[in-house]
Amino acid sequence: MKTLPLQWRGAMLIAFPMVCQGFFIFAVIFMLINAQHSLERALQMRETYLRLNKVASSINESLVFHEFDFQNINRPNTQQTKQVTELNGLLKTLAPEDTQKLNARLKEMLSILQSSADTLNTGKTNPDKLRISTFHRVLHCIPPFILEMQTVIAKSNELRISEFSKFAKAQGEILRFIWLAICASLLVAAVMFAFFTWSIKKPLEHIAENSKRLSKRITLLPPLKGNDELSRLDRRLHSTYEAVKVASEREMALIHNVSDLVCSLSEDGIFLEANAAAEGMLGVSAKDLLGKSVGDIAVASEFLITDEYLRKTRSSEEVTNFELRLRAATGQEVETHWSAVWSPLRSRVFCVVRDISAEKALSRLKQDFIDMVSHDLRSPLTNLGITLEMIEKGSLGDVNNLDALKEIKATSRNVQILINFINDLLDFQKLDEGRVQLDKTYCSSNEIVKEAISLVKEVAATKNLSIDYTPTNFEIFCDHGKVTQTILNLLSNAIKFSPDNGTISISISEADNTDSISQISFTITDRGPGIPEEYRQRIFEPYQQAPSSKSQGTGLGLAICKMIVEAHGGRIGVTENQSGKGSNFWFTLPTANLPQTTQLADHSDQSLFHD
Repeated sequence: MKTLPLQWRGAMLIAFPMVCQGFFIFAVIFMLINAQHSLERALQMRETYLRLNKVASSINESLVFHEFDFQNINRPNTQQTKQVTELNGLLKTLAPEDTQKLNARLKEMLSILQSSADTLNTGKTNPDKLRISTFHRVLHCIPPFILEMQTVIAKSNELRISEFSKFAKAQGEILRFIWLAICASLLVAAVMFAFFTWSIKKPLEHIAENSKRLSKRITLLPPLKGNDELSRLDRRLHSTYEAVKVASEREMALIHNVSDLVCSLSEDGIFLEANAAAEGMLGVSAKDLLGKSVGDIAVASEFLITDEYLRKTRSSEEVTNFELRLRAATGQEVETHWSAVWSPLRSRVFCVVRDISAEKALSRLKQDFIDMVSHDLRSPLTNLGITLEMIEKGSLGDVNNLDALKEIKATSRNVQILINFINDLLDFQKLDEGRVQLDKTYCSSNEIVKEAISLVKEVAATKNLSIDYTPTNFEIFCDHGKVTQTILNLLSNAIKFSPDNGTISISISEADNTDSISQISFTITDRGPGIPEEYRQRIFEPYQQAPSSKSQGTGLGLAICKMIVEAHGGRIGVTENQSGKGSNFWFTLPTANLPQTTQLADHSDQSLFHD
């Protein structure tokens, strides 16, 4: 039975008691039918017994007291005839061997009476004498008749008593059988329940034990034999255990070979586990690191903040990221980035510690470079640009040499290009680090576009380009200066790549909103060479440009536009013109107030641990 599926076991648990109950019911019905027949026969015999007594008594009285009208014995409607007929009917209901003699006596008396009646009807005999003679002849037959009648009645009474006894016995047997059936049913149910429970309990206990072992990642008990659901479930647990074992081995191999320090801490910040990266990072083996606290290896100035970081990690369900300076065994400071998460299930903190000393050094070099560009290059170039502009306009005296004036103008343009490069680099650096806070107010989209057009109008005129814009006003919640800078960058690119004597179009419309936030779409359309499909996403990344004979610049302009737009909660992209020539640069801005979405460029916000 252990090999049967659970559904068949359940069916047997229900079907077998039902079959037994059906057998018991049919047996009881059969016994009830027999008892009913016995009762009916007993009642019938009782009725026959009473009627025999009554009829026999009536006949005897009629014969004894000269009340029997034998002259009319052949007439069916006389009382005597009815009594004799009723007696014959009652005798037929009894066994023939019991009524044979009584029938003979009755026939003998009826024959005497019939003979007397025939003689009387001839009219040759005195009726009184004939009656007396007939009485004496019948009187000799009465005692044997009465004796046989009593014998028949006694036997009838015995049969009646016997049938009643049978009924009483059947009644007792039925009651005993019902009690026996109840006890047998309870016993069968208990046996079936115990057997079914035993056949289910032991495999379930086996599976429960294997589940506990699987959770603790220790060797499981042997798999259950059979092909039922529980055996298949146990085999599935074994398969899961093997898969978990392989995955765990791979995970442990990965953890021990990764360059980052992977460790677990107690609630008090004591190292409980650590991988081999501890030696490469801190100069301490993983074994020696166990038992020490984070405060023991942190620099003295960050001892207190270490406890604060751990407390914050324990109180949060999310991954906590923080930076901490540690001291290696050599005494050298190691700058680290920690990603820590608290596990309530195991009551410990899981951490991934990354050495960011090189990144910090690079960041300091980059900041030094930005400071140098900002102070040592932009200021002199700005002064140079102002000086060249004054020379060009004659503020410092007239320049009569046309070739010299031409060179001055070219130099002024190149200086302005360098200044723009530096400004783009500084703007990108601020946006990338999240140090730019948007100054949002409700602004007119029409005013922003007109302001941007006015800033590039003269540059567009040098190429005889017209800027087509139909004033369309929407109220948007944005940083006026940053949005103007975005449109200005897109217009500058459109002017740079559009052919002479062309047209640049600007349009504003309501965007197709994918959520409940209403947004406005800005589109700048040019007639330039267009953007290849494979570059339409890449050009918005820093230092990326589409291939073009006119490529120049830092490759930061569109990246800055993307950062500004996304900081407002909008989107930016480029599509091909419907005419197949040129590009449609578009971006959307929400009309309602949204929180600034610009974030620091941090790659450590991924969830590295899972319970």
